[in-house]
Amino acid sequence: FHLSKKERGECRILEVGCGSGANIWMLAKEGFDTWGIDLSSAGIDLCKQVIASWNVNAQLDVGSMTELPYPDGYFDAIVDVVSMQHLTL
Repeated sequence: FHLSKKERGECRILEVGCGSGANIWMLAKEGFDTWGIDLSSAGIDLCKQVIASWNVNAQLDVGSMTELPYPDGYFDAIVDVVSMQHLTL
């Protein structure tokens, strides 16, 4: 909570396995430069609806969390809420 609104907007956060948007909307609502990725296009479609219902924005992509389509060091933080546990070792 110590970051100003301007600083939050400059902080790029990715949620891997964002699914239907149950968590990612909070990052966007707090003013962060919010990104999400999920393997399910149906999940991303639902996530877009959730994001819109909160009147916030997020960049949402369909893709694998094990092969992220972003450059190294692109995000300031990456979060996961109960997704990686479903990966195999």
